[in-house]
Amino acid sequence: MTITCIIPCRNGAKTIERAIQSAVKAGVDAVLVYDDGSRDGTFDLLEAIWDNYPSLQFFSVCDEVRAGVNFARNYLIERADMGLIIPLDADDRLRDIRPLVDAYEAGTWVYGDHVEHDGDTQTRHQGAATGTLGRKNITGVTFLFHKDDWRRVGGYDPDFAYAEDYAFQCALVNAGICAKYVSTVVYDRYLHPKGNERTAKAGAYWTFYHDMARSKYPAAFGSVR
Repeated sequence: MTITCIIPCRNGAKTIERAIQSAVKAGVDAVLVYDDGSRDGTFDLLEAIWDNYPSLQFFSVCDEVRAGVNFARNYLIERADMGLIIPLDADDRLRDIRPLVDAYEAGTWVYGDHVEHDGDTQTRHQGAATGTLGRKNITGVTFLFHKDDWRRVGGYDPDFAYAEDYAFQCALVNAGICAKYVSTVVYDRYLHPKGNERTAKAGAYWTFYHDMARSKYPAAFGSVR
């Protein structure tokens, strides 16, 4: 079955090649990158490394206004071959995904753990069952699902400007597509000194979108891994 890694990217010139290299090393069949109006030379970098990655397909947004990560992911998935999808942020690094692929079966989406890098500190975070958002112990951006199931739930919901990955996971479970956990490190996540997760607004955003997810996808809550 085809495995496609999708990478939305905005101003990711410093990290995008690392993300692409990790996806290729992980054994995916295709890497699709969406440059969401970068202004730091990301477009030029991707053009320069194009020939190094025969599986790389590149899409660019020319509008001055950002399309947003939900649009970018939906755009890439729509153009991916039918099969399995694994999203990756442009500043993250994919690990071995074979355990997820081996565990996949129709009617499920599969997730694992990730290692969070905060400067020199590395912390492994265990993925949590959908519905436990209040503890902020979530699966994260990188998980495995089938394109058919993405279509079934209508894709990533543009109403979620924050916690959009979790909202999509809730939509899957709400539609009867079961979450399946594998105890393996799926990806590395790198925190930024001034990143969104460090702002005072992050907690308020989290609460707002959590409540929205509970309202839109009630069947996803109360589930136990």
